[in-house]
Amino acid sequence: MLSIQRAVPLRGAKAAALCRRRLSSYVQGQSSERGVREYFYFIDHQGQLFLDDARMKNFTSCFKEHKFLAFFFSRLRANNTDRYRDQFPWLSPCGPERNYVRCDDQPIVFTRLHDNPDNPDECWLLYNHCGDKLKVPFQPGGVCMHPSSGRVYHPAGDRHGGVGLIRSQLAIQLATNFVWRGSDSSSNSSSLTSPTHFVWRGVEHEINSDLLKILDTREPRFRGLFVGVDSEDYYLDMESNRPTFLCPNKLRTFSYAQQLAAQLTRSLSPGGLSTCRHLSGGVGLPKSGGGDGVGVDDGGISKEFGKNDHPVIKEGNGGRSNGKLGTFSGLTPDFPCIVGNPSSGPEPTYASVPKNSYRLFEYPDTFCLELNSGRLPGFKLAYETWGSLNPDASNAILLCTGLSASSHARSHPLNPAKGWWESFIGPGCALDTDKFFIICANLLGSCFGSSGPSSVNPETGDPYATTFPVVSVTDLVRSQFLLLDQLGIQRLHAAVGSSLGGMLSLASAVEFPDRVNRLISISSASYSHPTSIAMRYLQRKAIMTDPHWRSGRYYGSDYPKTGMKLAREIATLTYRSGPEWETRFGRRRLNPAAPQAVSLCPTFVIEQYLDYQGEASSVRLDPNSLLYLSKAMDLFDAEDQLDRVICPAMILGVQSDILFPVEQQRQLAQRLRDIGRCRRVTYFELTSLYGHDTFLLDVHNVGTAVKGFLETEHA
Repeated sequence: MLSIQRAVPLRGAKAAALCRRRLSSYVQGQSSERGVREYFYFIDHQGQLFLDDARMKNFTSCFKEHKFLAFFFSRLRANNTDRYRDQFPWLSPCGPERNYVRCDDQPIVFTRLHDNPDNPDECWLLYNHCGDKLKVPFQPGGVCMHPSSGRVYHPAGDRHGGVGLIRSQLAIQLATNFVWRGSDSSSNSSSLTSPTHFVWRGVEHEINSDLLKILDTREPRFRGLFVGVDSEDYYLDMESNRPTFLCPNKLRTFSYAQQLAAQLTRSLSPGGLSTCRHLSGGVGLPKSGGGDGVGVDDGGISKEFGKNDHPVIKEGNGGRSNGKLGTFSGLTPDFPCIVGNPSSGPEPTYASVPKNSYRLFEYPDTFCLELNSGRLPGFKLAYETWGSLNPDASNAILLCTGLSASSHARSHPLNPAKGWWESFIGPGCALDTDKFFIICANLLGSCFGSSGPSSVNPETGDPYATTFPVVSVTDLVRSQFLLLDQLGIQRLHAAVGSSLGGMLSLASAVEFPDRVNRLISISSASYSHPTSIAMRYLQRKAIMTDPHWRSGRYYGSDYPKTGMKLAREIATLTYRSGPEWETRFGRRRLNPAAPQAVSLCPTFVIEQYLDYQGEASSVRLDPNSLLYLSKAMDLFDAEDQLDRVICPAMILGVQSDILFPVEQQRQLAQRLRDIGRCRRVTYFELTSLYGHDTFLLDVHNVGTAVKGFLETEHA
């Protein structure tokens, strides 16, 4: 394959560049043959399809359309032509187009396990993110785990080589069903054993090892070209054409399933294994840490797997399985709360917001920012609207979002999912769509369609990451008023917002006093309280100290889930109140029937609640967006500019709010009154168990106050 005759030490960037040079002899869309167009693709180990020359291969740049993917993969077969066969061993022909394909592991990657609606006893394995358009019957006895990589495979069609890889997220769930009966290891102590049986719905199936034989005898070209070229430290072994890692303890590219396989094999193999072993092919499996990159999911996994389906490692019987489903022996102590929470993945859901569910405002000119002489070469804002704009454009309300919200405040025909302020918007509601035209824009710096750290920098072709300039609340407001200019709205009936959105509505009245007729600020303030700054600092620190954060350059690599999850758990504490925690949870235990069965894992219900909230919300917002927008909140201080507010203002506070103490709302209302430039200042203070989240949950009190203020004439 290569002309180099010996192993050459390479660092990750140089090796990746070498690989790109090896594959750069083609030109997309061209061919030496008349009437033929040639295109070149890459399939990663999560089953995502990319153009091969895409600079960044992550969930934002892969193909996602189910119909296209089904069309593409239904035609995929071995490349038996004389063109690019070594580099691109697969081909998907389509008329005059020849689509050459290489892959990280196998071209078929199973992404989802799905029940057959016509036969409850049968399941389907869906593959390559084609929805339910492409699938094969699930064969419990055909599932196997490769002993040297820990990856899990399943039979595929003969046209696709007979073998398909199971993506890591699904493999994690399946790993708990493997059983080791005795040992199939040889006398060579360096050999790892493969599981011998697979338990499915209470039935134990003996695993057919034919797939492993296919994998072990297959030509290297069918195993993918230069697997792991983006890893940290390795050299290319030219004799075996495999990457060999210089320091196994630094390896961070193995999936959680692989880590699990390594742990289980160490405990189950006769004599055990050392902490980090070199395996065939020169790859060492580390004892812990790391995780596979994220990928596009197409609807989750079968109900067969619950949230707590993970192996429970117990002391006991000399390293042999006791035959119970999902139970393995030999490691002590056991921490299922850690084992069950991989450090990276799943795919961030913010990346899958339907693009046709919002409108897009594109500002083409350079946008100068308030801080650090920052600038953007143009930007985009995603926005949604409800109601109708009247002829003189005087009934527009700008609804400003909180830190983690998208523009989807209410359902509409293009996106029937409920919005984050669903009950507050609509005919006769607080924001009455029979009377007003409501505009809600996703914030600059966010990730739900607007330009932010996850967006591609048009000047470099790569995601901004932390090269995205620091933004201020004033920048966020100015970008939204450029949107209003585009919509032909010169003066707002009102600017309305809660939390960070309340800061934006106040800043709107400060920056554009002649364009705002009313101001509503709910559970917000004119500056960030030191306690609030401290809470958000801890969230940012949790993210930035996650090894997967990598100075913000994690796109296309492992997602910093551990830090993001902890950050969201900290945030959850600030959104509700102590009295609510006492009312909902008290000191209730997860297992009240066994009060003496205590471990270092969660004991109380509130601990499990925080874990659930952190898990669920850790993928709903880009971690970098949280860093940028939380910093904008901390930096906001409009105290010295309140004399610019001249419109009627409504300020609403909640006595149990921890994040924005009610004293701040009282102070803001009093300051506006003392300055005397506002035509009217209305202040509401609510008593509620819900703390900061009251503005989301108390439709009756919050909604009534908002509706009354919006629909009252203020002299």
